[in-house]
Amino acid sequence: MLSETLKIDGRTWHVHHRGEASAPALLLLHGFTGSGRSWQELAEMLPDWRIIAPDLPGHGKTDPPAGAMPEVARDLVALLDRLGVSKALVIGYSMGGRLALHLAVHAPERILGLVVIGASPGLPDEEARAARRSVDEQLALRIETDLDGFVGDWEALPLFGTQRTQSPETRERIRETRRSHDPQALAAALRHMGTGAQPPLHDRLGELAMPMLWITGEYDAKFRAIAQSVAPRLPSAHFAIVPYAGHAVHVDRPSAVVALLGAFRNAYPGISLASP
Repeated sequence: MLSETLKIDGRTWHVHHRGEASAPALLLLHGFTGSGRSWQELAEMLPDWRIIAPDLPGHGKTDPPAGAMPEVARDLVALLDRLGVSKALVIGYSMGGRLALHLAVHAPERILGLVVIGASPGLPDEEARAARRSVDEQLALRIETDLDGFVGDWEALPLFGTQRTQSPETRERIRETRRSHDPQALAAALRHMGTGAQPPLHDRLGELAMPMLWITGEYDAKFRAIAQSVAPRLPSAHFAIVPYAGHAVHVDRPSAVVALLGAFRNAYPGISLASP
């Protein structure tokens, strides 16, 4: 994929992209500690799409966020405008999935379809959000003072246990991405875009009328439970559990995700429309 740096409302965004302007656009939103390049393997399996994979705020070469998820969602709309994309299929993983939901609420007219991988609409209880912000603040301080130590602890979380079965090359690529971030910028991303800082969206999920696919991994018990909890609010959405996959389904089983996208595309041909 090619890379370029753009100014969006005075802030620097770094974007990885590939494909012709006449192809249907696919906006890929990575998870916390990832980057636009985290989608490289999946993108290579989707050759007929125009791939747009930005480094999200505080990650890679993109400036730290100036606000929380709603503000970042508005910046994404401006980014699509800058790239001449009127509508896109959006895939978001984890933090990127939460951002994708905010984008869908903020600008549903820009979304052909929405694919969420291992994500949540936030924490509905203010007390739980406050507790999560406290935990995230401690993590942010650790990132600022000892990024390598944080990365080691992050990789050891049970949430990412299945990644230990990946090839040494894949594990090292993921680790180097995590280590490559500016510590202050990454900490800012956690403070502004973490689950505790995110306005919850449970009461707005019913507004989302676009085609939606919600993916979780078989071994990702926490986010399978979240998917089950939101399913009644999204009666027209498709929910899929990918066998032998953990939290990062697109890393563990990229071919399974591509197969699900193919079925999703067949069910909703309109998601393959190119921007006019």
